[in-house]
Amino acid sequence: MNIIVHSGILLLTLIVSSHIVADQQITPTPATPACDDFLINPSTTAKLPCLMLTCSDNESAQKLAKDLKFDLEFTDQVAIDLKKTDHEPTDHVIKKLFTQGTSLAIILNVIEPAEGKKRGKISVCARDTHGNQTMFKETFSYGKTTTYFDSHEIAGKLLPALTGEASPFSGSLAYCKQYSGIHKVICVSDVAGKHEQVVVPNLTLSVAPRWHTQAPVLFYSQFGKANTRLMSVNIRNCKQRTICSYDGLNMQPAFSDDGKRAALCMSAKRGNTEIYLYDHKESKKKHRRIYKQLTHNRGNNSSPCMLPNGDIVFCSDFQTGAPQIYYLDTKKHVTHRITSGKGYCASPSFHQESRNVIYTRLVDGNFQLFSLNIDDHRHREVQLTFGTGDKIDPAWSPCGRFVAFTYDGKEEGSNKRIPQIGILNCSSKSIRIVTHSRQPKSFPTWVDKPFYAV
Repeated sequence: MNIIVHSGILLLTLIVSSHIVADQQITPTPATPACDDFLINPSTTAKLPCLMLTCSDNESAQKLAKDLKFDLEFTDQVAIDLKKTDHEPTDHVIKKLFTQGTSLAIILNVIEPAEGKKRGKISVCARDTHGNQTMFKETFSYGKTTTYFDSHEIAGKLLPALTGEASPFSGSLAYCKQYSGIHKVICVSDVAGKHEQVVVPNLTLSVAPRWHTQAPVLFYSQFGKANTRLMSVNIRNCKQRTICSYDGLNMQPAFSDDGKRAALCMSAKRGNTEIYLYDHKESKKKHRRIYKQLTHNRGNNSSPCMLPNGDIVFCSDFQTGAPQIYYLDTKKHVTHRITSGKGYCASPSFHQESRNVIYTRLVDGNFQLFSLNIDDHRHREVQLTFGTGDKIDPAWSPCGRFVAFTYDGKEEGSNKRIPQIGILNCSSKSIRIVTHSRQPKSFPTWVDKPFYAV
């Protein structure tokens, strides 16, 4: 069972072939092992057919090529056929690939490490097979034990050149991992759930991680005997600090772009939870931390999102008795509902560039992901996921093309339900489950920094 927070109360919820062309033969590499993740909704969108050629027998280079293939295909924009060849293909070969249905060729030329050196060089060249134009060419370093991280760096440069969009692998995920009913830790990984590190190993319940917008700091809430206190951990040195420890709940901070203000959820005098504002500038003037109450509706208020103009999107049950998504104008002190008022909606996440809010809504017995645009005065709700299994705790990727969430559905080939972290591709609608151990996962949050490699 996972502990999730909604509206200031704790709910125990069951969440969970060879290419032979003229003048040259390109021989296939051994089959790439199946990835650890699996797809719930495979992409049905057309993908650009691509041939990736590795001009080397170097074992590390072959592993790097497989890792790079994984990164590029993660976006659902390319379908890569990975091959090995003895030498770089000629212009004639590149042009002939187009007639065989290949639109793009990525050629990896390897310079092995010099004697006594740990890192070698790899030249990455992407060529359009139709016009035989070079779209990208750059040389990178790689190491025998760092190919996975090196592939992320290459994808970070290559994907924008090919697609005009940033690589999701420049970011990191944080999430909860539960070992028992009284032991939940905080982990950090890359966006594919790999290279997981436990950054908060405390033998207690640590929940609801949130990234700071400027510092390498992760905030989370920790259950104590008297209250649930807000904590932080520095990702670089794993040092923990108590941020606030008032009676009741102290959790779910959402930070301004400059990191100097935060909206958070705290227990009020009546026993309900309200949204409060911490302002570093005001607190500095008074030489103590000041928390200003923003909501006064006597309902249970949670999951605040801070907008660039200082307004707040949050979840509350104060009007309908069931949670809905609301917008608070902090200057006019006016709150209005932006979901329909019907059903159960929770866990909003705001994306700044698209101005979209994603949240979870109960539909026919399953929690599904929905979105709406806050500038749309009609507040039209768009359903993003379908089918069985609950999809909760959504969090936008920094680019706005992906959503991390908790997926509670039956495992592939099993009737067991163990909540895991899923990634929704908003363009292709595919859902990829990226965590797989037996421990339940929850509360994913995404940041545009490679903290998994720290």
